Amino acid sequence: MNIRLSIIVPFYNVEKYIEQCIRSLYNQDIPQDEYEVICVDDCSPDDSRVIVERLQKEYPNLQLLIHERNKKLGGARNTGLKAARGKYVMFVDSDDYLLPNTVKTLVAESEADNLDFLHFDDVLFEYGTMRREYKEIPSTEVMTGTDWFFYPGTYWITHHVTAWHKIYRRSFLIENDLFFIEDTMYEDNDYAFRVHAAAKRVAHLNKSIYVYRLNEQSVTHKKYDFSHALYFSKILPVMLNLRTTFMKSGETRRYITTIDSFIRWIIDVLVRIVPSFDTNQSMTIRKNLKGISLYRSFQVCSYSAFIRLLRMVYGL
Repeated sequence: MNIRLSIIVPFYNVEKYIEQCIRSLYNQDIPQDEYEVICVDDCSPDDSRVIVERLQKEYPNLQLLIHERNKKLGGARNTGLKAARGKYVMFVDSDDYLLPNTVKTLVAESEADNLDFLHFDDVLFEYGTMRREYKEIPSTEVMTGTDWFFYPGTYWITHHVTAWHKIYRRSFLIENDLFFIEDTMYEDNDYAFRVHAAAKRVAHLNKSIYVYRLNEQSVTHKKYDFSHALYFSKILPVMLNLRTTFMKSGETRRYITTIDSFIRWIIDVLVRIVPSFDTNQSMTIRKNLKGISLYRSFQVCSYSAFIRLLRMVYGL
């Protein structure tokens, strides 16, 4: 039997949630021999792997891949994608889960229209309750990824940037070298732009598939600190390089305004929080930032923010 779908689940320090996540992937409406679940242990320090190994005894198509070093979420997704055999691929974060009997529709819709990816709705789970179902956008006809990115009424942070919001044709990802940056968080951000720019056949399904858990312990939901600044200093040159690449093509120039807003946000956060760090932390961030093109930063951010960035990087 051909594998129609690969579901990739990176995990790190999620022993509280991972069993619910994995079991939701088996409370579905396609035969188990038509899909596979690939869990990637990104050097988790808790008993998450023990839980996955126990569940492997119940589910023959549940695979476990183990990292020798921590590569963050992007690296773990890449490991899963490289091992995947399915015609289609989904990324599911290990503290989230899928709603029952939803996968069959995703695969059928993707196959029927030969989509590069299909976007779908989700539900917010917060404080033990399903708080909100995001269904503001009607189902769409097939369009390009760029047209979907700028579809009226959508907001890119809510509906586009997250990798888990979609089911992808695996060959589309591989052929376009659509892998994630590794060893940092916010790995979805440049990825979202690259995926949408490359996609030729995209649609939106007005059906909730995914339950997103607002995990207050997640680093992305904590107050900005040195760890955030470290990641920001890594993603800033990536976004600046992406901006340069997109400026060279008329097809991708439509993204520049949105890319610029994200770059300005990164710079504003950095110039606000780095001065409060100790000497060693500040030097680490400044070292990372010295490799960026300050001229390109000046093209994007305000004059005052640029001056503060210049002073911060060179200790003026």
